[in-house]
Amino acid sequence: MSATALPSQTEKGLGSIMWSLILYLVSLLLLAIVGVALILAPGGLANILVDPTPEDIGAFVGTIIGIVALMCGFAVIAFIAVVFFLIGLFQMYGGRAEFGPAHQARMDHALFAFLGIILVAVIGAIATSVLVPFDPIDPLATAQLAGLAGVPFAVLNAIFFGLLFLFLIRELSTPAQHRIVYAGIGVALLSVAVSSYLEVIVFPGILESEGLTFGLFTSFLGPILLTGGIEFLAILLYTLAIRETRRRVKAGEVPRVAPLYPPQVMAYPPAPIVRPAPPAQPVPAAPPGEWRYCPKCGAPASGDRFCQNCGAPLAKEGGGEEE
Repeated sequence: MSATALPSQTEKGLGSIMWSLILYLVSLLLLAIVGVALILAPGGLANILVDPTPEDIGAFVGTIIGIVALMCGFAVIAFIAVVFFLIGLFQMYGGRAEFGPAHQARMDHALFAFLGIILVAVIGAIATSVLVPFDPIDPLATAQLAGLAGVPFAVLNAIFFGLLFLFLIRELSTPAQHRIVYAGIGVALLSVAVSSYLEVIVFPGILESEGLTFGLFTSFLGPILLTGGIEFLAILLYTLAIRETRRRVKAGEVPRVAPLYPPQVMAYPPAPIVRPAPPAQPVPAAPPGEWRYCPKCGAPASGDRFCQNCGAPLAKEGGGEEE
């Protein structure tokens, strides 16, 4: 009976990571909807904070309820995406030996890249809070300095994320997928540059020149959607690369080191057949006058003159030893 190969841990891990990226894209779309609704909806901030009407105040409650629902959806989807991503990494690292030593080495590099992401995030948060203390007198200047201090950490984070995806698929994909990941890294760095420029230069200028007007909120909306769109494009490129790599692994285009087959169910061996031992045959009694046992060693010697065991002469049953 032929055995069907099981999905490898690598294939399952690629699938989990692919779905985590898809869910993250959905969460970005929800976040963009929240931003637009928060600013431009009839009960949004632009209408409530700038010359509100009674109708705007009445619509504000409904707008807030809708925004809270969308934010809850965003939080749930983002959390599930993170869980799927971690599961996928665990599965791929567990199956790192399935496609040879080169892929195994790449998975070790991917682990280092993932640890680098965590380390950069922690160090960046601590360094920014230490280097840029909050100034209640001039919070705008504090925000500018914090944004400027966070630029190198954001750049490192984008590079480590891109390297993580590259190491995950490096030995399982074609150069076309590698170029897609490189493009994703470039787009992610562009997103960091644009968001840093907006945070450090553009937004403070808008706040200083506009004042509390409807144009203030709409001036913020466009750049925010722009940076979100650039990030969306970067994640989309990573998703396409992971998806195509998973298809190649699933189709068997990437040879495994050893085929993986489902475990065969081993039947218990049949119980041994125990047959009864044949009954012991009685030893026929020696006829009268014949020797029966050796007087020296006790071995049976019916009909013999000398013991076949020790060679001693045998005595007759009724008399002395043989002459």
